[in-house]
Order: sequence, then structure tokens, then C-alpha cells
Amino acid sequence: MRIIQKLSTYLNEKFDGLVLIGLLLVMIFYSAGFMLFNQYIALFYGLFSGLILVLFFKNWRTEYFINRSGLGLLTFVIVLEFAFLLYDQVHLKDDWYFLPWAVLLGGAVMVTISMLIGLKKIIIPKALSKFFYISAIFLFSTVYSYGLLSLINIFNARQVVKWERAEVGLPSWVITFGGNYNDAIFENREWELGG
Repeated sequence: MRIIQKLSTYLNEKFDGLVLIGLLLVMIFYSAGFMLFNQYIALFYGLFSGLILVLFFKNWRTEYFINRSGLGLLTFVIVLEFAFLLYDQVHLKDDWYFLPWAVLLGGAVMVTISMLIGLKKIIIPKALSKFFYISAIFLFSTVYSYGLLSLINIFNARQVVKWERAEVGLPSWVITFGGNYNDAIFENREWELGG
């Protein structure tokens, strides 16, 4: 137990460093994600961004974090890049298939945290708006859940939703949000008709 406490303390104290590492990974994946992407790199980045998200929510209520609101924005960028990486690299016949489920998971997290605040198990300082705190939890959880559900689907051998990677013949500086089917060459030819 002492090892877990020491690790927790270390991670909390080094949160700024973790966020900087996360931003570096964001830049690498955003600029060269199509060359680096595979399911194990996505799993690593998903676990890393999840760790940052948990640490952020755990410590957000402390005075240190309240006075450094930029950490929230940077944390959101890291989590958003995780979801975007899966959205842009893994093409489904319906790219928005997981969104309703992600909203449901984000809502469940929000309701759970709201109940804990109501029962005074989580104390929020007066300097922090409860509505803003709960809204941020919903947004962060929903975005993270979208990427997580996509990632789970990749590792699911039975493939709940059919997916595949597409070869996009564009330079790296051209962004194709969600994958443009006109620019993508799929192995499964029927997907090229617009999915």
C-alpha cells in the first residue's frame, strides 16, 4: 500500500510534467498519426490520457489547480486528441456509431459525481462553480468514452461494428476530419461508395 501511496503522490506532484509529455504525444500523433497508428499505440495513448484525466479530476478541486485553469484546457486537448486519433484513423461504416453510447457513459459518470457531491463525499471549493465542474466532467468523460469505445471495438475479435483502416493518399499537412471517403482507399470496395 505504501508503494501505491508514493506513486500517487509522485504522479500528483509531477502532473505538469505528465501534461507536457501528453502535449508532445499529441503533436506527434496529430502530425504523423497515420504512419504511427496501430492498436497497441492507441491503447498506450488511451491509458496515458486516461491517467491524466483521472489525476486532473482528482486534483482539480485543490487550490493549486483552481489557480491554474490552463491545465484543464491542456488536459482536454490530450483527451480530445485520443478520441480524434481513433475517429480519424479507424473508419466505420457509420463514424458516429459510438457517440450515443459515449454520451450515455459520460452522463453516468456525471450523475455519479453529482450524487457524491450531493452526499458531501466530494467537496468543491466556493471558488469553483458546481455547474461548471459537472459540465466539464460530462464533456471530458463523453469525449474520452468515444475514443475508448472505438478502441475496445478494435480489440474485440468479433467486431461489434465493422471497421478497417484506410489508406489516405494525401500529404500529412492535409487534415481529413473523420476520414473523407473520397480520399480513402479501402480494401473493402463497397465502403468506397460513401459508407
